[in-house]
Amino acid sequence: MLRCSSKPLEICGSFLALALLLGLGIDTVLALGAMTTLAAMRGSFTDAKNSFALCVLRAGTMQPFCWGTFVIDSNISPPGNSLLWAMNGGAYFACGLRADSRSPLCWGQSPGSDVPDEFKNVSYAEISCGGWHACAVRSNSSSTAPGQIDCWGASDFGQISRPDRPSQMVSITAGDYFSCALVASTRRPRCWGKISKSGNTTEVIPHDSVFFRIFAGRTHVCGILLASREALCWGNNESGQCDPPKGLSFATLAAGIDHSCGIRDDSHEVVCWGDNRHGQLEVPSDLKFSTIAAGDFYTCGVTLGERQLLCWGSARAPKTIRVKDGLCVADCEHDQYDLMNTDVKDCAGPEEKICLPCARCKAGSYETSPCVPFSDRSCSSCKWCFSREKRDHPCRRTCPAPRSLSISGPQPSAAVASEPAALDSGNVTFRPPVVEHSDQSFKRYRDVNGVMLGKVLRADIEPSDRSVGTSEKIKTTYKIVEMERECQPLLVGKAMVLFALDSQAPIFLFGAFKA
Repeated sequence: MLRCSSKPLEICGSFLALALLLGLGIDTVLALGAMTTLAAMRGSFTDAKNSFALCVLRAGTMQPFCWGTFVIDSNISPPGNSLLWAMNGGAYFACGLRADSRSPLCWGQSPGSDVPDEFKNVSYAEISCGGWHACAVRSNSSSTAPGQIDCWGASDFGQISRPDRPSQMVSITAGDYFSCALVASTRRPRCWGKISKSGNTTEVIPHDSVFFRIFAGRTHVCGILLASREALCWGNNESGQCDPPKGLSFATLAAGIDHSCGIRDDSHEVVCWGDNRHGQLEVPSDLKFSTIAAGDFYTCGVTLGERQLLCWGSARAPKTIRVKDGLCVADCEHDQYDLMNTDVKDCAGPEEKICLPCARCKAGSYETSPCVPFSDRSCSSCKWCFSREKRDHPCRRTCPAPRSLSISGPQPSAAVASEPAALDSGNVTFRPPVVEHSDQSFKRYRDVNGVMLGKVLRADIEPSDRSVGTSEKIKTTYKIVEMERECQPLLVGKAMVLFALDSQAPIFLFGAFKA
């Protein structure tokens, strides 16, 4: 029986999550780290703008397709007719695992691309490329030592040496001069080599933290905590690459030289943090992603369902290319769903499928449809719970009741001559009556009532004789025709309030009108 009474809540939760993971019979040796259908490599340090090298597994084929503006030692020329299951990119080389045997195949700059003869026919669960070395974890189907780490390439700081205390490992990841993996039985990190110029990796590893997966950049590592799914990073933090946003949980991460990115597990949207000198943080907005990979000054991702490749930072992607959403597996794990758009040529076996992690409902939302074998979980804002759902709906037990509204602060002058439009809380666009007041008054009122989460996207402006403190005398008639965010209109006495559904915060208030 597992007891956690003397442990902090976070640690206890990690142990419970680990027990669940193992108890479900999940093959921890096959838990993936940084492997995806993308292999992002570095560009030029002296001229980073639009400098990159990238390989992808195109949808409908298992062959790698590579391109880029920084070619070194044939790093964008994989061996012909190679069918790969997954890939990972290093500094100026890439490696993949063959679709049929899971044996390694590498190309590009030596010595990382030089697989020793003794490892060429070994079956691996995952592989990760560092600066000039690579490491791989043997699969359960390997004839000898499943879960063992094998490394090759440069060894300036012992980055290809096996851990001091051998044990089954998962989630291998490699940086410039170091390597890290998780001990399968504890999900705690173990590293070897040198993570930065200042010291050995053993000086900065969060030994007491329990991780789901870990991902290395050049001189830093970010991991997903097993219990909370929040990101925790360590290593070089000169540009804030080790400062992930608080309160967010992630499905996967990717790390470049001085930036990090992650796919949120509630919305499948990507967020990035750290250096932005080359646009590394300028993520395409309002898009869902299935997988991402980071190069030196860029990140690329595959849009969920559409399979479109998008890049931001120093890399560029062809608009017509379509990329596999994820890796082919025999069965989906717990809290995953089958994407069901697998092309017949996406996987080696006819029964294999591509599985993605189910979305998690974030704080302030509730589950409207569960995650099932062929469909993702759906969530709605708690605001809908009390306006749409029946009184006996389960969301009433998890969502906080809306707070009573107290309207204070300067009221904008308003003269409304007509009845308000019919209210329908299911509408995302609301057209209230025309509200007339000065532009300055309108701005001042918005400031009093907190952070602005929406804005007028179109307004009608008419000339007037009333001065509002500017060089021109104007009267502004605001007619809100579209909101920037999904909103819900509510009547409060004889006033109108619009609430942002994602934060339950008021956006606009319209003064007295005929109710």
